[in-house]
This record gives sequence, structure tokens and C-alpha cells, in this order.
Amino acid sequence: MGQEQQDSGVGEIAIDELKLVAPASRPVLLTNKEELEDIRGRLSEPGYAEVYQAVLKLAESDPADVTSPLAAAADVDPRLFDVGWRLMGMESVLPAAGVAWQLTGDRAHVDRAVKLLQTAVAWHQWSDGRHAVVDGYYNAAPETASGMRAFAWALDFFAGALPNEVEWACRRKLASFAQRLSEISSSSQTRWAANPFDDWSATIHSAIGHAALALCGADSRAENWLRLAISRILAYLDCLPGDGGHPSGIARWEFALTHCCTFLEALYRFSGTDLRRHPALERTRRFAVRCLAPGGQDIVQIDQGLPLQVSSVTTGPLSKLLAKWFQDPVISWAVFNTPRTPYVQAADLLWYDESIPRVWPGEAGEGSKAFSDIGWLIMRSGWGPKDNMLAFKSTPFWPGYHHLDQGTFQIFARGREIVLDSGLGWRAHPNYFDRYRDSLAHNVVLIDGKGQLRHDPESHAEMHKIELSERADYAVGECAGAYEGVDRFTRAVLFLKPNVIVIRDIIELDRPQALEWLLHGGGNFEVHVHDRDKGFTLQAGDTAMNGFILKPVRWKHTLRRGYKLTDWQTRHEVTHPVLVILPDKSAAYDISMVFVIDDADKPREFPGRPADDGTATIKAGGIKWSVRPSGDGLEFQPATSRQKQTK
Repeated sequence: MGQEQQDSGVGEIAIDELKLVAPASRPVLLTNKEELEDIRGRLSEPGYAEVYQAVLKLAESDPADVTSPLAAAADVDPRLFDVGWRLMGMESVLPAAGVAWQLTGDRAHVDRAVKLLQTAVAWHQWSDGRHAVVDGYYNAAPETASGMRAFAWALDFFAGALPNEVEWACRRKLASFAQRLSEISSSSQTRWAANPFDDWSATIHSAIGHAALALCGADSRAENWLRLAISRILAYLDCLPGDGGHPSGIARWEFALTHCCTFLEALYRFSGTDLRRHPALERTRRFAVRCLAPGGQDIVQIDQGLPLQVSSVTTGPLSKLLAKWFQDPVISWAVFNTPRTPYVQAADLLWYDESIPRVWPGEAGEGSKAFSDIGWLIMRSGWGPKDNMLAFKSTPFWPGYHHLDQGTFQIFARGREIVLDSGLGWRAHPNYFDRYRDSLAHNVVLIDGKGQLRHDPESHAEMHKIELSERADYAVGECAGAYEGVDRFTRAVLFLKPNVIVIRDIIELDRPQALEWLLHGGGNFEVHVHDRDKGFTLQAGDTAMNGFILKPVRWKHTLRRGYKLTDWQTRHEVTHPVLVILPDKSAAYDISMVFVIDDADKPREFPGRPADDGTATIKAGGIKWSVRPSGDGLEFQPATSRQKQTK
């Protein structure tokens, strides 16, 4: 870990030079008196006024009714456990009450905070108990960290306003958990020492760090806690992939980095120690933006992504901080031009900044993006609402929190999701695994009705080839390692821009077994079984994706039902059709399909000429392409020089 910190160029130096002095006035962790005064003077401006009213509403909310979508990213269901759910709610309500108190001077916010703090102090255990044995967490869980941050922010915002007995009770509670989690962190029975790249480690150590800052000058152990928090968070950041992605998906990225960055901001404000422009943060700052669908109204949901209607990933506190730290105009564009959700936090007002320039990603040169370390590929024709995009996954990381979806793809046609990914569901749902995490919830294949291996560290895939260009993007993934009894599962994905996608699967099994090829539709399927037109049409509104099945020649089909979460708090789900292609049973399969995105009112027509051997001439973007099967996937090139000259 020490070497990793040295490699980053910040870790050890910052810790050695750390100087702690109790601040002359509070608040200091998330904001200060001068910034609050500036905000107060701008509350009549439309942008500030809207967020301010949402924060006031949040300040008056019951913690049991409030939680951030970050809870979903933690992959826990605290609603099953009253204490955990309320602690996560308090992490939102208490700082909102603190901001409301600072801006209005209304003592009602102080009185309400006192009642909430007194209630939480009385809880003996600050977790749901699930982790008493697992990984040596000893009942420490994300909701424990939520409670600690809530207490730290309350002590900061309400400094001098809380009754002495309440303030000291909060300090004792906060100190006891900071010490306990510090001991857990240093224990050989936890996985943190051996594996610093742990999202829960990030949130737990963020909580320890916040506690240390809140207790500086009141507890002699605070400096040791703070040094531990810094070292662990730097170790986590040093382990982030070099491609700027996150192997557990966008929601886990937001979950971990929100806590890391909020702590780094507080550390800077408190001590002047500036770790905010860590190289890993600079690399990863646009991860969510680069995964936005054309038009910016949706986002890639591979693994644990949440739809923008549910998540605040591109508009929330993390994006606001990253835009501010790096003066990043592309992130700033996303903050103000992607859908806002009801999940507003106090920091959304504190870090609201309209002064950062905004640049549309297309103007900034953002295009298709290979996250080669994590095995993700974003293929796009552009950023406009009429553009198309495909996301493809073939990752070396084993499932763990991930979904069992090696080789899956998600397609956005003209800005809307037309080939779906299940996203993240509720753990409390009786069919949670089948509906959201299992292979049958994704665009992969099932072998004899079975999906990919669960909870097996040997389960993995690889991205063998990536080619990106202005006119065509191509990738090959090898996913056999995610299955049992599969010797080869090569999936080649070719995007001929702007609207043609070619998929080829080469599958070799250890014995003849039935195969099911799954496609989750964001609209209605019509299946075509005529000799001269085999395939399907998937229509969503005024857009259609016409699918042409070139191989195999013989196949059957069925339609099933899939599920997608649309509301985080109510657990509301919507259903969608799943097309299942059933080739004749074999030990070897060669499947080739061509998808064409077009207006729904246009005739269904193959954009070229297919041949029986899987070779095809395809016209896309004014270019005639020759596409043919190869030993490792597909070969493609403009058809002939003569055709190019004739074009």
C-alpha cells in the first residue's frame, strides 16, 4: 500500500505534513460562514431558489422516509432494518437541517435536530447485524458510516446551538464508533488490509475521517483516526483502474467516490491538506458522463447502474465537486443538462455553481470510449438526441457485486434505451436475483437453462480486441470463463455508424446442450419467420430496431417477461418483453445477427445483401461495408475501392 501511495505522488507526503488545529468557527466541513452568506444573497435566483426549497423540504422530512439512491449502490436493503434505514436517512436530513438553520436562523431546525440526535444516540447498534461474521466487519456496514457522517455534520453545523448534554452524548457516540471501526480496519480479520480496493472500505474510512475532523480538539485520538482515514482512502484511489472506469459500475462508482470526495473536501477545508486533484480522480472524473446515452436523458446500466430518473449521478454532489475541483466544463454541462431527481442533498445547494463554463461532450471531443481495464466499451455515433449508442461488457473482474452478465450489451436508439439492461433492483424482493442479477435478466445466453457462475472467483471474461474509429467500432469478448461446461463463447460486436450493429457469437460446449439467446426489449417485438426474412422488429415509439438473423438457419423462439426498477423508494417495477431465440440443440453454435435502427414507419429492409455463409454487404452512413465471419469474430472493410469511388 505504501508503494501505491508513493506512485500517486500525494499520499505519504500529505500525511507526514498534516497539521491539525481546531477551527476558530464552524461550520467548516461542507461549507463556511462566508459561503453561506453568499448563498443567502442568491436565493432569489431561479437555480438557487429551486434547490433551496428542496433542501428546506428535506430538512423537515422524517429520516425513515428519506434515503439517497446511494443506498442502492451499497447493495444493501436497510429498509429491512429500522435502525439502518433511519441512519441513512439522517445522513440526508441532518445536514439539510443544518443548512436550513444557518440560512434562516429558525430554532425549529435546531430543536428537530436535537430530537433526531437523541433518538440515534439511544440506539445501541448502528447496523442491521448482517455483517457479524461476513468479512470480519463485526456489524459495521454502510449504514454505520451514514450515522457517523450525520453526527459529524450535525456537530459542525449546529456548533454552539446544541444543549451541552446532547453535544457531549453525540461526541461520545461518534468517538466510540470511530475507535471501533479503526480497530476493525487494522484487524487482520478484515479484507481491507489485503485488498484496499473495497467500496465499503471507502465509505467506512470516510466516516472515520469525518469523525476525526468533528472531534479535533475534543479527543486526543482524532489525529490517528484521521491519518488512518487518509491512508486508506488514498490506497483505494490508487487502485482505481487506469482507464478511468470502475469495475462495479456507475452506481458503485458514485457510492464510493461521493464518500471519498466529500471527505477530501472536508479535509481541505479543515486543514488545508489538498488531495482533491488526485491523479485517479482526474482520470475517472468523466466516467458517468462518458456513459450517458445520446441526448443525456439516460445512462448505461450495466452492473449496478441506475436510470437517471432514479439516480442523481450526473447532477448530484459528486458531479458538482468534480466539476468544481477540475473546472471541468463537460461535467458542468451534465450537471445542468441531465435530468434532476427528487433526491436533493444539502451539498447540492452548498456546491451549486453556475459560473463554471459548460461544454457539450460532442464539442469537447468525447466519442466512443474503451474502458479496457474494466472490460467496458461505449460505442456511439454521436451525442445528439437522434444518435445511437451501444455499451458492451466483457470484464476480467468476477461477479461479486456485479451482475452475471459477461458479454451483455445495451443499446440506445435515438437516445432511448431500446435493448435493456435490468439495472439494480431491491434485495428485499423475493425474485431479486432472478429479476435483476441473474443471467436471464441480461442479454446473454443460457446453457441448458443455466446462466453464468455465481459467487465463483474464477468466473471472468476478457476483452480480446477493441477498434474505435469515426465510422466503425468493433470489439471481441471471450466469456467462456463465466460458464460451466463452455469451452468457448466469443462474442464479436460491430457498430457500423450511425445505425447498423452486427453481433456474432461463436459457442463451443463440452457436449450437446440446449441454448437460449436472450434479448430484452424496450418496446414491442414482432417476430418474422419467413424464409426470406427471418428475424424480428423491436419497436419503441417512433423508432424501430429491425433484427435480421443470418445464422443459424433453423431456430424457434419464445417471449418471456423481464423487469426493471423505476422508483427507488416505492420499489415500483415495470415489465418488458424478452425475446428468446432457440437454435437446434448442438455442441457448437454460430449465431450472426444484424440490427438496423430506423424510423418505425419505414419498410423493414436489409441494408445490403446477405449470403448463406454469413457474409454480408451492408450499407451504413453512406459506405458499403463487406462484413464476413472470421476465426476470432468478424472481418469488415469498405466493400471495394470501386464502390468507395462510386459512393
